[in-house]
Amino acid sequence: MQLHPIINYIREQFRHHRFFTFLHLFGTTITVMIATMIIMDLDNHVHPGGPEENTAQLRYITVMNLKQTHSNNTKTGGVTLPIAQKIAQRVHEVDHVAFSTTKNWTLPKDYSVYGLALRYTNSKFWNVFSFEFIEGNGYTQQEVESGEKKAVISKKLRDILFPGQKQVIGKTASINDESCTIIGVVENVSATCNQTHADAWLPFTLHDRQATSGMVNEPGTYSLSFLLSANSSENILQQEVNNLQAEINQTKKEWKIQLAPIGDSWSAHFRDPRGVGNYEGKFNELLTLFSRILLIMLIPAINLISLNITRMHERSEEIAIRKTYGASNTRLLNQLLVEQGGLTIVGGILGFLFAIVTFLFYKNEILFSTGSFEHIEVSFRISFLPIIGSLLVVFLLNIMGGFIPALKIIKIQPAKALKGDLS
Repeated sequence: MQLHPIINYIREQFRHHRFFTFLHLFGTTITVMIATMIIMDLDNHVHPGGPEENTAQLRYITVMNLKQTHSNNTKTGGVTLPIAQKIAQRVHEVDHVAFSTTKNWTLPKDYSVYGLALRYTNSKFWNVFSFEFIEGNGYTQQEVESGEKKAVISKKLRDILFPGQKQVIGKTASINDESCTIIGVVENVSATCNQTHADAWLPFTLHDRQATSGMVNEPGTYSLSFLLSANSSENILQQEVNNLQAEINQTKKEWKIQLAPIGDSWSAHFRDPRGVGNYEGKFNELLTLFSRILLIMLIPAINLISLNITRMHERSEEIAIRKTYGASNTRLLNQLLVEQGGLTIVGGILGFLFAIVTFLFYKNEILFSTGSFEHIEVSFRISFLPIIGSLLVVFLLNIMGGFIPALKIIKIQPAKALKGDLS
């Protein structure tokens, strides 16, 4: 079908039915806007970009359970440091295994107080993730093992600690009460990057002894990240981890460890911190998300059905005359759906644009529901997922809000319609 009649129809609707057209566009725009923001929020946590842009090759273990042998007592948290170290040293299926933990840091500087984040890592951390270094590089394994006080800082922290200076390699700064030598500066990392975000990165050997002691009866705070190569097998990697878990449990009597299965970025985001087995897979998570979007669409769709039935009744004489001159039901149905689709597409485009603008101004509050955002670096990206999601919402709205009224109106009998009887 040609676009010219559709454009003329939309123009006529704006000219003669401004109120109904406004309601149609408003309902579609708000629905698409909300649905797009939900999808963008998910996409920016699962595929955050930055150092974690290579999500296809990244796998994670972020949760560990401690189960008491003679009772049902269970403790859940992160991986303890000794177990993280053993896994990083003993698995052979991947070349690089990173582990890290985070800590909040308050920095008073020039009559201001900055709430910042520290991340303590091993040396392989810089091989697993794709940081963009402005100058310098990460610390080596030898520097980590010897406990050298080296630090990599973000561009933002560089500007706080050394205002106006672009070359800071070799300078010393007090980071969490440790006098550290700056060996690298990286681009700011968005807080959506759950495995890499920080303002300063330090060797894990500088972490508080109490926090890294790996108490027998307590879970830890570390997470593990694996970088798969072209020759890596995720199944073999999982088997290696399972063997290490069994080996560790043989030495434990009262408490047994249960590591979460190795998972991708979806698993790392959705896995319930209350237990390692509460993630049911990407399909179920997407199905849950789709169900929520359908619930959001339900009321606007019902309103569009009522609105379009009223508008199509006004065209009953036109449709009756066309049927009298031989227009088939299929042709009329296609025309009505395409005409309604034109308005729905306009509303969908507006909704998508409004979602982007809203993210630009309120991305911190949308992506993180709690906490202070004053000094947090947050960025967002637009991928194919929100675009496809928006198109799907527009399609469903057109089917739900246009197909039912169109199907009803094309069944009218021309003789009755011309007399004003639409029953």
